[in-house]
Amino acid sequence: MNPLIKVCSHPRSGTHFLEAGLFYNFYQDGRDLSSPSDYERGHWNNEFRQHDTVRKPWGKLSSSHPFYKKNYKPCVYITRNVRDVAFSIWKTKACLNPDWGDITFSEFIRKPLDWYKGHAYKAPPEYMNKYTIFEHWLKHITSWLEHGNDDGIIIVAYEDLKFNQVEVLNRISKYFKLTCKKIIPIKSLVGFAPNKGSVGASESHFTDEDEEFYRELIPMRYRGVIRA
Repeated sequence: MNPLIKVCSHPRSGTHFLEAGLFYNFYQDGRDLSSPSDYERGHWNNEFRQHDTVRKPWGKLSSSHPFYKKNYKPCVYITRNVRDVAFSIWKTKACLNPDWGDITFSEFIRKPLDWYKGHAYKAPPEYMNKYTIFEHWLKHITSWLEHGNDDGIIIVAYEDLKFNQVEVLNRISKYFKLTCKKIIPIKSLVGFAPNKGSVGASESHFTDEDEEFYRELIPMRYRGVIRA
């Protein structure tokens, strides 16, 4: 029986995509996969998917978006280009404070995130409205990358999962000693309000001023695809 592993990422980085791939390839043994703690069940989609075992049985796998936690192991952490993360959050209205109305992308990236009035109303204090999306993403990802060589943690890039899903799942299976007959890639959209998950979809939305703002906040080593 394959050991249970957790999935973690910054919001809108492919958490549910990976969950589905893990479930359908490694957890078809009929056991109860329900998240063991209230915090993990509090992941905004998991809480509802706990009762949706027909359409989304993969939703019972343990996943969430915490900053690094020592006891959040064994774990796969997913990185994603912050430009596409920002675009995906802005495009997904359920992620935004409803009072913001038709906020433009340029306005959004300069505004402190308001998780409380968006979908993440059960988020821990560090998720509340203190940082812009670039600042928040950087704090989140660096908290995990600092522990990328720890036992029980493997870091994968969303972009690799998108284009080389079987290769990434093979890498995860070898690290955690998971077994299956043959890895089958997930081809359908999954998750809450799923977008197409396109790589580079954000590029046409950056003005020259946005580009300068981005470069001021994101150091060179954290631009583009992030691999451990």
